[in-house]
Parts: sequence; structure tokens; C-alpha cells
Amino acid sequence: MTLACHLPQMYVGSSIISDANFHVAADTTDWYTLTASANTSAGPFAVLDLSLTGGTADGSYSIEVSEGAPGSLRSVGNSGAAHAPKTSVAWSAASAASKTLFIQVRHVAGASGNDLYSLRVSMSASQTAPLTVVPLAPGVISAILPSTSNQTGTILPTQRSAVTKVPPASSGGATSTPIPQDGMPNACAAAGNKVVNVSPGVFMVVNGGIESAGIEDWLTVHFTSASVHVTLGSAVPIAGGSDFQITTFSACSSPLTSVTTGGGIKTVDLPGSGPHDVLIRITASPWSATGATYSLRLEGK
Repeated sequence: MTLACHLPQMYVGSSIISDANFHVAADTTDWYTLTASANTSAGPFAVLDLSLTGGTADGSYSIEVSEGAPGSLRSVGNSGAAHAPKTSVAWSAASAASKTLFIQVRHVAGASGNDLYSLRVSMSASQTAPLTVVPLAPGVISAILPSTSNQTGTILPTQRSAVTKVPPASSGGATSTPIPQDGMPNACAAAGNKVVNVSPGVFMVVNGGIESAGIEDWLTVHFTSASVHVTLGSAVPIAGGSDFQITTFSACSSPLTSVTTGGGIKTVDLPGSGPHDVLIRITASPWSATGATYSLRLEGK
């Protein structure tokens, strides 16, 4: 990490904007650091929202938030690559009155130029467990609805079924929900390209989309908490929408839980007694273009 730009201290209700650019091809990373002070009287959870706008017209950028000491940073939020990326981090105000965080803005693709980007950071408090979101185009998210099925994953040595990836389909029809091209890995071998870190008291949510029937989304969950409670549901519940299913693996050929079935919210618990790097596969069965976006919530216990 190169020398970081120190941003003003953040408090609940405050926001800051910092402008910069990537003017030469060799300039691909900007670092920022800030201290955020939580306030339990404002709410039991502190939330930092980060977004980037502007930059070059063809530019693709990412925002990653980390904590720890320089040289041994641990990622707590990552937007993924987008023209206007967004991400959020949240923590229990009782567990940490303040946090020192490092923010890495990367120029992922596109020509360099003098066009300024604007990094906006705002801090708020939440009375309920917030969603820490990796948003996707079009950036519309909603909270996961209460479970109606109460279905949980069970540890079974189930063989993973073979699935063939097919080209993404358009949403089609005026009532369809736009399907994001989310950049999620679509094969187990690539699950390491999407790693979500979960620590005690942290809530992480990844929003994604199953572009077509037969598509799989994969990611890796690394957790330092005692356990992780995983919830999967529709990001935008629509009648007749897709039913999302989840399977967990310790390795590509070693399932930890059987694939869920049916409709409603699915939940799986990742125990501390098992591996702390878990592969998660998300599918839709049945799949419908009218409701193809999901929210995966990861709660560190």
C-alpha cells in the first residue's frame, strides 16, 4: 500500500466527498484512510456507505474497504468492478466505538484521463441489523423478507449435479425485473475470484442475478467469527419469480450441505467446527426472468 490520503473523521450523520483522477496508465490505485466513530445512542449499528461517480466515460472502477494494520489488511467490503461502484460496511456500535478503515479505489478498465471521479462516504446509524451491500446494476436492493418455509440446510454427502452454462437471456416483457450482469463467477473453479470476508458482529449481503436457467453463481466465504448464518432470498420479490437454491462446499467435489428445494427463504448455518473457507453455489429452480435477482445475507456470530 502506498501513502494513503487521510479523510476527515466520520460521525453519524456526516458525509464527505473527495475528488481525484487516474491521469496516466500506470496510475491504477488510490488509497484513503479514515476513522469512523460510532454512537450507540443513535443506533446499535453503524453503517458507512461508499460510492463513486464520474471518471472517464468508459472507465470501470472498484471500491474495497479494509481494516487492520498496513501490510496485513483484511477486506470487509468490496463493490466489484462497475462504472459507478457502491459498497457499504456495517458493525455493532457496542463492539467498536470507532474503526480505522482503509479505502482502495482501483481503475479496473478503460482509458486513463484527467476526468475527475468523486468518492462519497457517508455514515449513518441503524436500529436493526443493516445490510452490507455489494450493489449491481441497476442498483436496486431490498431487505430479505421473513422466511415462510423455515427450511435449513442439512449436512449430507450429496453429489453435485452437473449444470451447463448457457448464454444470458434478456428479461423480456414490461413486468420483468432487470437482470444484472453481476460479474459473479459461474463455475466452482473461479469461486476464489469472489471472496466475502465475515467477522464477528458483521452483516454482509451480496446481491446477484441468475441470468438464465441453468446458470450457477459461486463465491467463497471466509469467516473469522464463531459461525455464520446464511440467508438466501429474492432481492425483489415478485409473484411467479425464481426460487433460489443454495449449496455449500468445502471443495468443489465435497458438498457440506444438500441443495435446498422449494420456494421461500433458505437458511444454512456454517459452524465454526467446520472449514472457515466455504464455497457457496447459488442456483434458481425454477428460474424466471420476472424475478431473477437474489440477496445472500451472511451474518457473523
